[in-house]
Amino acid sequence: MSAFPTDRRGIVQLMVDVFKEVIEDTRTNANTKAKDLCKCDGCNNPCFEIYDHCSKTCHRLSERPNAPTCSRPGCSAMVYVPSKDTNKGKGEGQKFQNFHFDYCSKACYHKHSDEVNQTTLRFLEKDNRDFKVVQDKIAGQLALQKVARIIYPKTVVKRHLEVGANFKNANLKFHGTVLACSSLFANGQMCSGGGCRVCSILAYGLLRRCVVRGPGLFVAPQANISHGYTVPSADGIRCMFLCNVFEPMCVSNVITNYEDDRLILPRYVIFYRM
Repeated sequence: MSAFPTDRRGIVQLMVDVFKEVIEDTRTNANTKAKDLCKCDGCNNPCFEIYDHCSKTCHRLSERPNAPTCSRPGCSAMVYVPSKDTNKGKGEGQKFQNFHFDYCSKACYHKHSDEVNQTTLRFLEKDNRDFKVVQDKIAGQLALQKVARIIYPKTVVKRHLEVGANFKNANLKFHGTVLACSSLFANGQMCSGGGCRVCSILAYGLLRRCVVRGPGLFVAPQANISHGYTVPSADGIRCMFLCNVFEPMCVSNVITNYEDDRLILPRYVIFYRM
């Protein structure tokens, strides 16, 4: 066995030789492992290097085998599932690590908006990331029955975002109103009757009128405030919207009246009982 070098050049050369051996061993193990197939059900791709899966997506799907498929019609890919590795989760990623998203990627999310030509609803599972957003915002003030995400044509969203470019603040706020039909809660189908304000808002958008407080668009920061403006259906189901609101300043504890309907875009329909 050769003596350990004492001079600087000899030590550096020894470190280089050791590093080369480590790299060679890693490559050998990777080539051996790459012959194995991904452990994710239904995937026949070879493993990535020394790992058990071909990609991060397959690794996360193996942790959540019952995750649904992408919401965009025609896409059969699994939805995006955040990693359960708490060391990697940061910010919202760590907060939603036990919840799945609606789409497999941002690309599919934007494609779906481009393909939609009329407003539709999608009921959310309790382990859906958006359901978690609504649940946290309600903070236990309502007995939730269902939550639906509103899917708009691209032109509607674009109109809202264009006017919002002039505002620094965007918040989620509630708007309570009248639910007069049973079909919306049952199967997400909008009624054609004029007495159901919920279906009217979904079809035509929020209008600058309010029979209780006069002209304007009223939103509140807390669900229990907007509850006072809801009227239940014959089945006892109440409904309110959780809206994206662009504001010139942070208004947190009051009911706010807006003149421009472009500043408010309902994002979720909340069905509940009291």
